[in-house]
Amino acid sequence: MYAGIGKLTGAGPWGRIGRWAARSLPEAVLYTGLELAGFLLRLAVPRLHRRILTNMGVVLLEQGLRHADLKRMARSYWTQLTVAMFELLCMADELPAHGMRRIAVNGEEHLDEALEEGKGAIIYAPHTGNFFFTYWRLSQSYDCLAVATAGSAELRPLYLRFQQLGCKGLDYDATPPLELLRRLKSHLAGGGVIFLLGDFYRPTFPVSRLFGRLTRSPSGAAQLSLEHGVPVVPCCSFREGRFRHRVELGRPIRLYEAYGRKERTKAAEELNRVLEQGILRHPEQWFYWFQSHERWLAESAGASKESLVR
Repeated sequence: MYAGIGKLTGAGPWGRIGRWAARSLPEAVLYTGLELAGFLLRLAVPRLHRRILTNMGVVLLEQGLRHADLKRMARSYWTQLTVAMFELLCMADELPAHGMRRIAVNGEEHLDEALEEGKGAIIYAPHTGNFFFTYWRLSQSYDCLAVATAGSAELRPLYLRFQQLGCKGLDYDATPPLELLRRLKSHLAGGGVIFLLGDFYRPTFPVSRLFGRLTRSPSGAAQLSLEHGVPVVPCCSFREGRFRHRVELGRPIRLYEAYGRKERTKAAEELNRVLEQGILRHPEQWFYWFQSHERWLAESAGASKESLVR
């Protein structure tokens, strides 16, 4: 998947053609063309499509989804991926002119409520919809700082594009952990907002559970909330009709009122429930289906014990 993204981000002529199409073609025609491109892409990588279908089934069939709906969602995943990549590569430069009307936000009063406490706020979201557009939109109204993983050569051009649009971020892979924590704490202390996509995966993360399965999840949001009294605002973003997006912010979660400082694992798993709810709103729009199988840990006594101890 990342190799394919790398080919797109490095394709200069195709980018120029795509930007012309974004400016010149009616939305209905453009979207239909991207649906066709997603269909052809799916046919070109049948093994990857089968993997995505299997990965979806592992999680979604347990949620009561029917097999027929599962196949439909797996096909829709390719459309969502194709359209999102086109937006990032060919429509991002139009965000200053058109982004505010293309990306609606519900629930800003919840974020405002959290910020009134004077300790900043953490927006916690999964990789659904066009999460780059989501962050840009929130950055227009709030002093936002994101933690991203820009070390990938394939994805780096996308991060740089949004940096040029004024989106501030810290590179998780390039920033020393203590420096990363210091800058996040400083931003929150100044009343800022931290935007965290909590469903990215590293083998070094603490053991947790997602969709009832052992995995490894970042615990930074839980740590900041418990140690510094920072409210966490759930966020879910999704596409609703062609090139329109909706961002939904939920009621603040005050982990520090429910857990002690040493209960970081329990607090982090509560945040994982937030991610699950966001993903299940529009499962076909979750980016990580292509490699979700890599994040599930074997259910062993040792792993379960580690989950309870951390």
